[in-house]
Formats: sequence, structure tokens, C-alpha cells
Amino acid sequence: MGHRCRRWLAWVGLLGLAAWVVAISHPSRRGTALRGHEGTRVFHGPSCRYYDAEGCTTQFSDRREAIAAGFEPCKLCRP
Repeated sequence: MGHRCRRWLAWVGLLGLAAWVVAISHPSRRGTALRGHEGTRVFHGPSCRYYDAEGCTTQFSDRREAIAAGFEPCKLCRP
């Protein structure tokens, strides 16, 4: 195996590890409450700038619960 190939495999491994860490540490993966806006019927995660917006009063424990209630995920934070 050549030097370039080994370096490429090392980068791929690091990127995979980073993606895994982000996936398990994302607030919506940890059971953090999501908030939905009654007027727009959009729900947001805690990292979203609209999470504390006026009107975001409906709380959901997870994504499935919010979708079942007729809310859509925010296109910015993608909870």
C-alpha cells in the first residue's frame, strides 16, 4: 500500500470518527426537548436560533412526537 493511500485511509477514518461523535452528541439524540411554534407548525432543536422565539411553546420529547402532532422540522437546524 502506497504512502498516499495510507494517508487517505487515515483521513477517512478521522472523518468517520468525527461524524460519529457529532451524531451521538447532537442534542436531539440525547432526549433534549424540542420546541414547536404553534403559528408556523415548525419545531426546533436547542441549538437553533429560533428555539427561544416567541410562540415556540409546544414541547416535544423527540422528533417522532413532533411529526405525529403535525409539526415539520426546521430547515435551518434540522432536528
